[in-house]
Amino acid sequence: MKIIHTADLHIGSPLAFLSENDRKIRRIELLDSFKRLVMYAKENAIKYILLSGDIFDKDKVNKADKEYFYQIIEANPDLNFYYLRGNHDTNSALDKDNIKNLFLFNNDWKYYYIEDVCISGIEVSEKNINTIHQTLNLNKENYNIIMLHGDSKELIINKFKNKYIDYMALGHIHTYSSNVLDTRGNYVYSGCLEGRGFDELGEKGFVIIDTNEKKHTFIPFATRIVYEKIIDITETNSLYDAIEKIEEVTNEVPDKSLLKLIIKGTVKYDATDIESRLLVRLKSRFFYYEICNKTKKLLNLDEYKNDISLKGEVIRTITSKNIAEEDKNDILNYCLRLLNGEDIEL
Repeated sequence: MKIIHTADLHIGSPLAFLSENDRKIRRIELLDSFKRLVMYAKENAIKYILLSGDIFDKDKVNKADKEYFYQIIEANPDLNFYYLRGNHDTNSALDKDNIKNLFLFNNDWKYYYIEDVCISGIEVSEKNINTIHQTLNLNKENYNIIMLHGDSKELIINKFKNKYIDYMALGHIHTYSSNVLDTRGNYVYSGCLEGRGFDELGEKGFVIIDTNEKKHTFIPFATRIVYEKIIDITETNSLYDAIEKIEEVTNEVPDKSLLKLIIKGTVKYDATDIESRLLVRLKSRFFYYEICNKTKKLLNLDEYKNDISLKGEVIRTITSKNIAEEDKNDILNYCLRLLNGEDIEL
């Protein structure tokens, strides 16, 4: 038997860093990823889907999006969905006990049986967090899957050892990870289906559990991937060289992705114009991009020795101080940028 494990769709996320139009597109894509997941299940004859919490994103979700999520489930009665609410779902999920192929959980352990497979779950709260380990009751003859939502430290994963668990289907952490629980089982975070910002980098997707082979596989599935690239341009000799190096790195990033470029290094030339030089190429290739320019200009202090100006006075004052050379150069760069009327990031 094969079972899909997913979590943390966060339908209705604010996505405030995007423009209004891109925000609408990306929100639709979050919902569409779930629909594509359902189609994947049908095409691969997988009849069971575990939803380990945070399907919605708090109270920011409009009713139409909530209803559409449940309509996808209702439209596929040959599939069975097991939905355990997470901390973001508490006030967002709708009361849908009437959907025959949707199986829900509550604040006590609930058990669903499919032949020799047992799917159990409990929605964690302050009232039950300290007792969930003692109240779990599994038959060692079954293939046992338990669903939970929360950080591994909060859930005190170690207390689930030697309880006949084969697979813990977890939600809350947005990056896929698989760890050994004990000699029998593993605890697995499927991660989210789509990265929503630059704190959710890299491949996102879901997990397929194979109960016969007693193994699981991560399946990359995101519509778009979120990338962050750090590029050091210290060794470049001109703005042209820097742009060439940056474009060489960005060419490795798939089109229509979300990209953050962090450009750093100490250079002999003026690198403040990097963003405008990259604008046309990046705007045409990526769904969204942003540039963080952390470059510093290597100062020729001899030019300012006899400069009769506020700038010259500031430079002479700083260079006369007993400060480490690297720190001195940073301070000089910040001061000069402030004197030039530029914004700085500390």
